[in-house]
Amino acid sequence: MPKEIFDILPPEKIENQILEIPLKSFPKKKKRVKNFLFLTFFLLFFLILGLVVFINGFFYSTLFVYLTPKTETKILKTEIEIQTSQTNIDLEKKILPGVLFEIEKEGKKQFITTGKDFIESKAKGVIRVYNSYNPPTPLNLVANTRFLSAEKSKIFRSLKSINLKPAEIEGRKVIPSYIDIEVIAQESGEDYNIGPSKFSIPGLSGTAFYYTTWAESFTEIKGGFKKEIKVVSEEDIEKSKKILEKELGNLAQKSLKEQLPLNFDLAKKGIFVKVLRMSCDKKTKEQGTEFYCQAKIKATGLGFNLSDLKKIALDFLKINLDFSKEFDPQKLVLDYFSQGLNLDKGKMILTLEIKVPLYEKISRESLISEIKGKSEKEIKRLLMKYPQIKEIQLKFRPFWFKKAPDSLERIRIKIQ
Repeated sequence: MPKEIFDILPPEKIENQILEIPLKSFPKKKKRVKNFLFLTFFLLFFLILGLVVFINGFFYSTLFVYLTPKTETKILKTEIEIQTSQTNIDLEKKILPGVLFEIEKEGKKQFITTGKDFIESKAKGVIRVYNSYNPPTPLNLVANTRFLSAEKSKIFRSLKSINLKPAEIEGRKVIPSYIDIEVIAQESGEDYNIGPSKFSIPGLSGTAFYYTTWAESFTEIKGGFKKEIKVVSEEDIEKSKKILEKELGNLAQKSLKEQLPLNFDLAKKGIFVKVLRMSCDKKTKEQGTEFYCQAKIKATGLGFNLSDLKKIALDFLKINLDFSKEFDPQKLVLDYFSQGLNLDKGKMILTLEIKVPLYEKISRESLISEIKGKSEKEIKRLLMKYPQIKEIQLKFRPFWFKKAPDSLERIRIKIQ
């Protein structure tokens, strides 16, 4: 009997296979629930947070009003006395305590000479003077006798008197006598530097000795020159001393200010500079293209506290300004200079110039009362009615509130 063939699975395997299918095909319900709860919580949290921020902003909102007033600059002047003997500021008498500061500085500086001069020298040399006069006769020539050179026709003079012996006669031949003498050029300059030459004696012209007395040189006559040189002039010395004093003085003043305590200052023209020593390595008319000067100076200044000066300025403005005017103390500009420093008495009179930008008084209380509860446009329209106000800037906190708080304490007005 033939075997039967079954093409279906056994019952147990079918059951197992059917049971596995639902597990892979359908999502878990618990995961869905968790996602929904998380999203609900997230939305609820931000809703509550936004509500809190809104309520907080509504009840605690703040408005900052920045006003730029129209100003006019006024300049006032007064005199202040600074004394080393003063210990505290005296507002009524306008006296400030002062402290003496001093410093010494040394320096050396090179300067170029501008003075001009000429140095010159006359050419010198030796010539031989002949006497061939016949009949033989002695001849005496005085010092400074002129000799005219055949070369360049230059005049030279004898330094001493000349005594010429008579010539000698040997048979029919006249043998001249001679003497060597030193001569010097009549003028300075290189033109008198000549080579070997013959010389006539102009002083003998018209006499019997003119043609029988002459001279000649066998070597060069030289040493003549004339040139411009640089020398130290009196103006050079005076000018260099002033320059060195000024430079050292500026250096000393700068160093003096650098050693001042914090918030201290020295007045313009309030520093006394004294020259302790000043000298130059060359004198007037001395030759050279440059020279050096050196000096030692001392600078002394009467310093004062800038805070004290500002207190006096504010007190002075308080007394002298119109009651209807206001100003920002931070915008004061103070300029001051000394009328003279008396070191012996340790005092100085200071001229104080105060530049202050003034504006009409603005009542913050009245403005706040008018502003409260109004919108941004209403506030700007309201403030533009004040002629003393130049510019307005509003800043709301938080930024989305565009209406002024009803609470006066939460409206801040700042004048800038």
